[in-house]
Amino acid sequence: MQNMKETESVMNGSLRKNKDGFISSYFFVIFLFVITFSAAALQSETDSLKTMANLEQESVFFVQEAKTISGIKCFLADMDASVNENGILTVEAESVSDTITVYYDPQTRRIIDYSCSRKTDGLYVP
Repeated sequence: MQNMKETESVMNGSLRKNKDGFISSYFFVIFLFVITFSAAALQSETDSLKTMANLEQESVFFVQEAKTISGIKCFLADMDASVNENGILTVEAESVSDTITVYYDPQTRRIIDYSCSRKTDGLYVP
């Protein structure tokens, strides 16, 4: 019994004196924190770059739509009055793969609304 108490006290004393694991634990926690913070910052930057690339592509689409709508306005202004239209005009843009459907008033030849349907397979960054 005495021998067991001596062994126990020696083990407790040696555990109290050894601080190598304590320093390693702090280093490991700080290391995990730095790695987690770096990964979050990198993910945020990646998402920001993807957003910028998609906005650039959307800007190209917007310019093409504006050119097409401007051309349709000129076409409607020069259109012969004797042409009886139903008020719907569909145009396919050549430079980007989209179809623009324009709804207009046949009497006043004003554009009421338009919708654009795009084939975006592989155009945007996921």
